[in-house]
Amino acid sequence: MKAFNTFSSLLALASLVSAATRSYTLNLTKGTAAPDEVAAMKTAHNAPKLLAVNDWMHTDSETDLGDWERTKTETICVDSVLINGKGRGICPPPSTFAPYLGGPVPAVTAKGCAFPNNTALNPYPEARPDLVRNESWFTCKNTTSPLTVLEVKSTDRWASIAIVNMAHLWDIKVSIDGHPMWVYSADGQFHYPKEVDAVVLPPGERFQAMIKLDKPAGDYAIRAATFVTPQFLTGYGVLSYGKTSTTGTVVPPAKNDSIGYGGNTLPGKRELAPMTLQAYPNTVKPPQTANVTLKFRLHRNNTNTWIMNKDPFHAHLEEGDPLLINPSVASSYDPDLVPKYPVGSIVDIVLISEKGNPPHPIHKHGVKAWIIGQGRADFTWNTVAQAIAARPEFFNLNNPPYRDGFHTLDSIPEPTFTVFRFTVTEPGAIFMHCHINLHAFGGMGVTLMEGMDAPLTIPQYYLDWNEAQKNVVRRSVKNRSPEAQRRRLAA
Repeated sequence: MKAFNTFSSLLALASLVSAATRSYTLNLTKGTAAPDEVAAMKTAHNAPKLLAVNDWMHTDSETDLGDWERTKTETICVDSVLINGKGRGICPPPSTFAPYLGGPVPAVTAKGCAFPNNTALNPYPEARPDLVRNESWFTCKNTTSPLTVLEVKSTDRWASIAIVNMAHLWDIKVSIDGHPMWVYSADGQFHYPKEVDAVVLPPGERFQAMIKLDKPAGDYAIRAATFVTPQFLTGYGVLSYGKTSTTGTVVPPAKNDSIGYGGNTLPGKRELAPMTLQAYPNTVKPPQTANVTLKFRLHRNNTNTWIMNKDPFHAHLEEGDPLLINPSVASSYDPDLVPKYPVGSIVDIVLISEKGNPPHPIHKHGVKAWIIGQGRADFTWNTVAQAIAARPEFFNLNNPPYRDGFHTLDSIPEPTFTVFRFTVTEPGAIFMHCHINLHAFGGMGVTLMEGMDAPLTIPQYYLDWNEAQKNVVRRSVKNRSPEAQRRRLAA
């Protein structure tokens, strides 16, 4: 609640935007705001400015996957970070990377990547890092492509920034020079506002934040950095109070910046701690008990396979009928890939990241869930209730975040776990997967069969479309390249 006490108008923001869209109200006894401030916030919320960030490679996905198969080395070195589809190649001096070197990454390439022969990242004997293409890992080219410009006016008083990470690989940390952010929504759900200077977005996650438009006229750098151990890279955009002839052609000079190149949060600056988010309103609380517990052990058993349970969920499984249309197909799957439970179940999903794993941005389709627990320990209990009794400090059943993205902790030194709880409200075949493309393609996914004991009534036009898609898939399989066919058969 610190943000409320230091900036009372954010109380009005939470009340306003929530009441406007969901008919919720908030007691404003801790602070008031002038009517014009409230009106400005409402206007900003209803017309947010999009900030879509993503990592970018100068190769297509088929080349990328082919390199992975050929070298047994994940292609985890990107060329740039884009903001709203714009960005440039940046090759900083080697000294720029000094804050990040040491431990598992003693040296980096000109792109800021760990070297492909780094055994901390790829310890498998079948790896052939000597076969990687130089342009994928080592060749860095400076470019002068235009930068995205978000235009603002100080007379608007506030702007709402809708941030989404569309990356295929990396977490991205975002900040705007000189502009603290009041984060008030996560994954489309209102949360009590948090005042921060930077936010980290794993792939697939979304935040919405207010910024105060009270700075002198000029251009301010928007920074988007790959905040991960294997690569340190930053992309730029511009927040502009009045464009000039150079706006969008140069990176603005630092003005009270919050993150350095590569994503380190600078001294005295605040980074959002996502587990401290509290769903708004405070009546959005999790059930206090669950009647289904599913534990998934996240791990990797070779250079090309990532696993969420005992077996990988490979892409070729989707060449048959969709499980939603024909749930009987599930009988041909490994049961661990298609767990079943009825509508009305209160489900605890326990994600156990086995030792040596990076963080995984897990996404579950369907309803949102409360992230009720997270800890740096193995999950050795049969149920969450047992875990809470043994280690209550790891859990929050009072006011946890309510999200559809579940970012696990890294487990480099030891196993870690993340727990989320949800109520099944309608039947469906719900896919849950890692949002890192290579991990999803490598098999890190399951389909949750929620209330699917009997076939659903499917509209005929969907069934017709499915039959047409079968023919497309058959032609695709028939015409598949020998290399792609070999990858499928090796899965």
